Amino acid sequence: VTGSWDKTAKIWEVSSGDIVHTLEGHGSGTESARFSSDGKYVVTGSWDNSAKIWEVSSGDVVHTLEGHKDNVMSTTFSTDGKYIVTGSYDDTAKIWEVATGRIVHTLEGHEGHILSATFSSDGKHVVTGSLDNTAKIWRMPISDPQELLRVTGERTNARVCRDSLEVINVLPFPNPMTVWAPEELCQPVE
Repeated sequence: VTGSWDKTAKIWEVSSGDIVHTLEGHGSGTESARFSSDGKYVVTGSWDNSAKIWEVSSGDVVHTLEGHKDNVMSTTFSTDGKYIVTGSYDDTAKIWEVATGRIVHTLEGHEGHILSATFSSDGKHVVTGSLDNTAKIWRMPISDPQELLRVTGERTNARVCRDSLEVINVLPFPNPMTVWAPEELCQPVE
């Protein structure tokens, strides 16, 4: 799946390179597009301040996620497919319930645009990366997320590796990568 400045996202057949569906409905460019782990849904984030959940088989919109006050830059499904986290230029990340499209929680505390937001594969953490030069690791449960760790560096981006090590990578650019494991969140792994 790809997003585009023409306000669409496209689902492609990998083997042939053919377009399966063109997802139309955003009012501005599509910044982020991701599949759910089961491949049944796509979530897109747009400069129109919304995200949308799409059914892959039909290309239809399932829910429009409205609540951000600025561009939605990052969209990611939880591994179990029950939740989506979005990161926005409004300096917040929001957790949404896929089944209903409702906001479950808003993560606040960054002082700059959030460019990256993702779940750990076990669902116990959310990592957000912001132009305030920090990455934050949030401990779940979904009902009461708490900021667990704040990492400061030059221009920070964050992602969660989805491998058996459950390693969280925080990349302060242009410096080398610093790595934390969730069971040792406050100590760098050498």
